[in-house]
Formats: sequence, C-alpha cells, structure tokens
Amino acid sequence: MNRKILLALTCVALGMHAPSANADSELDALLSESIESTANKSAGTAADAPALSLSITAEDLRRYGLRTLAEAYQFLSMGMVSQDPLGEPEVGSRAVLFAADHGRHVLLLLDGHTLNDQESGTSLHGHGLGLPIELIDHVEIVLGPGSVLYGANAMFGVINVVTRRARDLAGAHVFAEATFAPPLDRAHDPIGPGGISPYLSHLGQAYRVGATAGYEFRLADSPAEVTLGVEYYSMVGPTLTWGPQSRPQVSFGPRAPLGIWGGQTTRNYYERTPSAYVRLAVGEVEAAAHWVSSRRSEPYLTRREQPPEGGDFDDPDAYQDRSQLGLELSWHRNLSSISSLLVRTYADLVDQSARWQYHPYYNCGGTLYGLCAKTNAGYARWIGTEVQTNIDWNGEGSLTTLLGADGRVRRVGYQNGREQLASGQTETYGKVDRTEAAAALYAQQVYRPSAWLTLNAGARWDFDQGFGSRISPRGAVIASPWPQATVKGIYSEALRGPTTDEKTFRDPEWALLPEKLRPETVRSVELILQQRFGAHNLVFGLFLSRWRDMIIAREMQDNFVNVDEGGVVVREAKRAGLLANTARNVSQFQNVASIENFGFNGGYDSASLLGRLTYGFNLTSAYSRINTPAGPRLITVTPSIYGNAHISYDLQQPLPVLGLAAHFSGERLADAGEDAGFERLPLAPPELGLRLTATGRIIAGLSYRVMGDYSFAASNPYTAGPLKTRAQGTAPELIPSQRASVMLGLQYDLPLGGAAEGEPSSSSVP
Repeated sequence: MNRKILLALTCVALGMHAPSANADSELDALLSESIESTANKSAGTAADAPALSLSITAEDLRRYGLRTLAEAYQFLSMGMVSQDPLGEPEVGSRAVLFAADHGRHVLLLLDGHTLNDQESGTSLHGHGLGLPIELIDHVEIVLGPGSVLYGANAMFGVINVVTRRARDLAGAHVFAEATFAPPLDRAHDPIGPGGISPYLSHLGQAYRVGATAGYEFRLADSPAEVTLGVEYYSMVGPTLTWGPQSRPQVSFGPRAPLGIWGGQTTRNYYERTPSAYVRLAVGEVEAAAHWVSSRRSEPYLTRREQPPEGGDFDDPDAYQDRSQLGLELSWHRNLSSISSLLVRTYADLVDQSARWQYHPYYNCGGTLYGLCAKTNAGYARWIGTEVQTNIDWNGEGSLTTLLGADGRVRRVGYQNGREQLASGQTETYGKVDRTEAAAALYAQQVYRPSAWLTLNAGARWDFDQGFGSRISPRGAVIASPWPQATVKGIYSEALRGPTTDEKTFRDPEWALLPEKLRPETVRSVELILQQRFGAHNLVFGLFLSRWRDMIIAREMQDNFVNVDEGGVVVREAKRAGLLANTARNVSQFQNVASIENFGFNGGYDSASLLGRLTYGFNLTSAYSRINTPAGPRLITVTPSIYGNAHISYDLQQPLPVLGLAAHFSGERLADAGEDAGFERLPLAPPELGLRLTATGRIIAGLSYRVMGDYSFAASNPYTAGPLKTRAQGTAPELIPSQRASVMLGLQYDLPLGGAAEGEPSSSSVP
C-alpha cells in the first residue's frame, strides 16, 4: 500500500477510539513496517512473508552513497554478502558464496521479470545490471531458498528490484557523478601524488551520467504513465602493482620480462556500460523494455580462465562483452471483489563473448612464443508466458489461494576455442546449439484461522528438458504471540539445473567433457523472531541448510600434488585424443559435493527525532563446509562472520544529510582453496570498510552528493598470476581490494507536471 494511504487510514482508525498511551508507538510501528511483494508474489508486509524478507529503499541508497546492488548488500543488507574480484561482483548469502559463480545461485528480478541468463544462469549485481540507481524505488531481498514460486536459481535467495512509478518521479532528473581512486603499490597501499608520476594518468577514474523521467497522462480515457531511465557508466581502474612471480621459460607477453609475471597494470582494467529502461502503462496493460551492453576487462585472469601456459600480463586486448535485452507485456485485471488475473508474456536475449591472449612455448602454429588468443562466445534466446490468479475466498484475507503456470522455450549455445594470430588459423574446442522447453505449475495457500496465526503452504512443479522434473515445496507457520511480535517457522527447498556449459564444456588443455549432471538442490529450516518497539525493529533468525549434488569443477589430476583415481580417467582421455598430452591440471564438472550450513542472522534498526536520525546494524555468523571426494573443505571466498552498521542524521536545510556506513567480515579463504596443497591456507585478512556520504541541496532543483570510502583490508580472496600450487615454490598472490575512493555527484530535477496537485516529487528531496 501507499505509505500516505496507510497513514491516513491509521489516523482515521485512531480518531474513532479514545487516545491510548501506546498509540504513538503503534503508529510508529505501522509506518516503519516495510511493504513486500516478492516472497508471496502479492502485496503484503515483511512480517507476513513466509521468509526472512527485508527492503532497502531509494532513500537508503542515496543517503549512504550506494550505486550498485552489491554495495547495498555490503552496507545495508542482512544475510547477503558480496565480494569484489576487480570485476563484476560475486554474491552469496548466509555464509555461502561460490568463486566464479557469476550470480548463478541468486534469482534476480526487475519488477518481477527474471534477469538470470538462461544459458549460464548469470545474474549481475554491479554496474552490469544496467539500471540507474535513481530509478529504483526499493530492493526487496528474500533470504534462503525461493524456488516454490520462482523456479531455478533461487538458492541463496530472491532479489527483486522495484522501479519507481511515474508519480514518484514526477518530472525529469539529470545526474552526473565522478569517482577517483588512488593507485596502489605492491603492498596494496594507496600511493600519494608524490609516489608516482605523472599522477593523473595512474589515478582510477569513473564517470556515470544519465537521466530518469516520469509522466502521467490519459490515453483513450484510461490513466497512463511512462517511466524512462538511461545511463552511461565508464571506468578506468587505478594503476595496480603485482608480483613478480617467476616461471622460467614462460612468456607473459610484451609488457612483462620473459619468465616473469608482474609489474604495473595500466591498460586492462576498465568497464564501459550503456543502458536504458522504459515502461509504459495504459489502464490494465503494461509494456516494459530493458537493455544493457557492457565491455569490461579485469587486470588479471581468474583461476578458471587462465591457460596452463599463463595469460599475457596487462593485456590491452583482453575483454569480456555482454549485451542483454528484456521485453515484457502484461495485463492485470481484478475479475471480481475476491479474485484477480495476471497474464504476462516475456522475451529475452543475451549475447556474451570473451577473449584473452597468451604466448605458449612452441604451441601456437609452431612459432616460438607465438601469440594465441583464447575465445569463447555464448548466447541465449527465450520467450515465455505466465498466467497467475489470486483468490481471496472470503474477501477478508484470511483464506487466499495463488495459482500459476509458466512455460518457456529457449535456444542456447556457445562456442569456444583459440586463434593463432600470426596465421589467422582457428581451432574450436566445443560448439553447442540447442533448443529446450520448460514449464512449471505452482500454487500457494494462505490460511489465517485467527488474527495471531497464519499458515502458508506452497509447491512448484518444474518440467525442464535440461534436467527433468522436480517439485520444490515450502511451508511456513507465522504467529504473533504477543504485541508487535512475529515468530516464523519455515521449511523450503530450491534447485538449480546444470547450465549449458557445465553439461557440455570441454577444453583439451584442461577441461574434460562432463558426464550426465543432475540439478543441485538445497533444503532449509528456519526459525525467525521479529520484535517491534514503536520505531525500533529487532530481527533474529536461526537457519539450517543442506545442499546436495553440488556441481564443481573437480580436479582430476595434478602432477605437482597428487594423482587420485581420476588420473586413470585422464590418461584414457589423452589416449582417446580428448585431452592434449601436455594437459596437467585437468578438471571436470561433476555432482560430487554437498554442503552443511547452519548459523544465525540478526539485525536491529530504528529511527528517532521525527526520522532525522536513523541507525542500525546486521550480523551473520555460520558454519559452512563443503564435502568433496577429497574430504571436507572450507568454502572459498566466503567469510564465516560478517555484517554492517549504519547511522545517518539530517541536519536540515541548508545543511546536508550525513550518512556513515560500515561493513566488516572475518578472514576469507582464497579461491585457491585447500586443494592447492599450501602449508598455510591462502587467507585474505579480516575486512573493515567505511563510507561517509553528505547529501544536500544547492539551490531549488539542484542537489549534490559527496562520498568518500576506505577499506582497511589490503587484499581480497582471489589469486592472481601463474603460481597456483605449493610445488611451484611460493604462496599465491592475492588481488588488492579497492582501498579508497572519493565521489562527487550532481542531480538536477525538472518538474513536468506529473505529480498530483499539492504533492511534490519524492526525488526532489535529497
């Protein structure tokens, strides 16, 4: 419901009764309750959701200088966690995050429209999302398995980005931001102006410009509105210092000495991302389009990307391209006072490609240190229709039924190989082009036998040519045993089908063709307590999750460490010509892992002084172990304890709103993991990051935002360079963290008469 409508109804209700001592407290509690629509696929409060659900508002994003979803998770969210591999952020939840996962285990929605790529499962939570943060009304986060209503990929949780309506924008808004970050030395410490010359060319620089607009009008006697957002983001990263790492008789390209990986990266850390979003609503019909295209380059190759010979250092021709277009047409009608119907048709396409260069020794056209390029390209096209009905049987909300069906057809494929740049000769390792169909039926029943008790049960039956059929159930008991308290007991399941590349990927230099793969599954039990004291909100939850049939790239053989039973398979593959005779560290995707995960989430937030002062904190701690054929292992990249805290104060005009946010985490095992055989585990240090933001108004219609942040951790849990195992003589090198940056942003608001009379645009207030 609209916040102002809630306020009006509450005031009327209070006016019909004698004043009570706790009336203000109850009013504060009602107004501070977040509205949530993701967990149930229908509007309701977070307390009614059959999950641990929270919301991050547009005001939160602006007040704390947040520009991406990943930053919002780090500084404001409970349970969610993100890591920065100096590229697109990786995300997880409840102390489980997988290196090089690319968001496959998180279901990302834009106004309910699935954004996950149907070929690789990828979801993007950085600037690659391609949506101006100024267009976001709020971000709904549902922690834990959520496949009951949404299907595959909803294992960590469901993230629904809800955009603003035209009424909220009420005009045009133009914004521009500039961010600067200092270069880093070999210890990953910031370098001042006197430490490197010329300084400006080594300084990291990022620019973001764009506009949003919303306008209400009438078309053929029907209310109509149009909402638009466009953005261009450009980043050139700071100079970073690496190595040296010694690999005799290995060439790392023209920007590094023979046999040495290291130096300064100045040419291959960048990103360019244009994007656009438009939505048109006329009466009961809505049409939306979302487009984003990006090219980015990272200053190192990940463990999975790097060829056995090693990739070129500071390669200016290494890049990753990705473009995505999503279209949706929906129709929503209230069939009667107790029932509604939603029909939507959607169509999406994704194209992505990557390229990086390396100089193998006599293995690229027979030339000594000849130049080769690794290439891969993938695509996905899918179209589908979903029909959903919601029935409130007695019109009071005590007995409601949700029924739905979803069907789609997808065409997916990829091609990978290498190119000998001197001769132009190409070699293809794998090529896939397939068409698959998928369908699902889902249902949810909500029963409220009394004002203090709600029962919620649902299930989804997925049929997919990629992995067969699977039922995902969920059940929840929600009780209010005393005033302003909510207790939830929840059981839920989720799944993720194997991606196209997991099922079919091969590379004769390091990857063996997988055998038949099963979908991953997770089962979760949760107990949640939420207690409100007026404007104060306290949440505490316990969870126990068990993950099965996890798909990992299992190392079949490593001549430097050991030779297990997989070595026999590798030798047979070499004899059959499926692997090169020079292949050493060979991997194969297999369903060979399970995860035990249990712990707690806790959080507190409040506001006082008529909302001028807001503050809160969140904390997650969990035990997580992945069981592999080699035995139990720590999960890489993921801290076992992490959280955040924030406080803001509105000094009131003409003074700014000040916001201070912090995120922290414990040690994190690097992506090298325990399998590389190092005597000491490659651990990234505990992390503490601070961000201070000031937001205010210069003149009417023109506002500013100034932000500065600093990280006390020098390294993040990802390894760089060619040294990957103990036998190569040294510990792995960890990548630097983003140590410091400053940002200045301006926004100009131009009213277009779209707001209701006497009601200002919400975006005109900093």
